Amino acid sequence: YAARQVALMGEYALPNLYRGLWHDEEVIQRMSAVIIGWIGDVESVEPLLLRMRFPDAPLETEYALRKIGSITGEQILSLVGRQDLSNAKLLDRKISSVSRLSDSLRLPIDPVPLVSLAEEIEQTQARELEEDPFGHMASARLNLLRFLAGRGVSKSAPLLVRAFHPEAEEVNLAVTRALIGLGDVA
Repeated sequence: YAARQVALMGEYALPNLYRGLWHDEEVIQRMSAVIIGWIGDVESVEPLLLRMRFPDAPLETEYALRKIGSITGEQILSLVGRQDLSNAKLLDRKISSVSRLSDSLRLPIDPVPLVSLAEEIEQTQARELEEDPFGHMASARLNLLRFLAGRGVSKSAPLLVRAFHPEAEEVNLAVTRALIGLGDVA
C-alpha cells in the first residue's frame, strides 16, 4: 500500500527513488526500481541504466525499464562492453538483460558490437571457457551467441560452432538449437 502511495506522488518522488536504487538494503533498492517503473517517467531510463552497470543492481531495474518502455537499442547496447570481460558474472547478467529487454520491447539492435564482443570473449577468455564450460563467461558467450542467432546474424554461426564442448551436453544442445534456428548461412 505504501509503495502505491509513493507511486501516486509521480515525478516528485523520483529523486528519492533514485537514491533508493543505491540504498544499502536490497529491499529498498528493489522497491525503488519497481515504483520507478510504475511511475513510468522517460527521464528515469538513464538512472536505471546506470544502476544496471553495477554487479549488485536488483533485477527489478530491468522490470522498470520494460515498464517505461522508452528505451533505444543504443541505450541497451551501452550496458555491455569490453570493460565487463574482467567480471564474468556481471557480463553474463548484462547480456541476459540486453537479450530480454530488446526482445520484450522488440528493439532493433546493431549486431556489430555484439559480434565483436563475442569474438573478444573467445580470444581473450579462451582458457576460462575451456576450463569451465558451465561458468559465467561460458554462459555469457552462449547467451550472446544465441541472441545473435535468434536475430538472424549469420556471423554468429562460426562462433557457435566453436562453442561446442565435448563435456558439455547442455551447452551443445543449446548451440545446436541456435544453429538450427539460424538456418542455412552458406
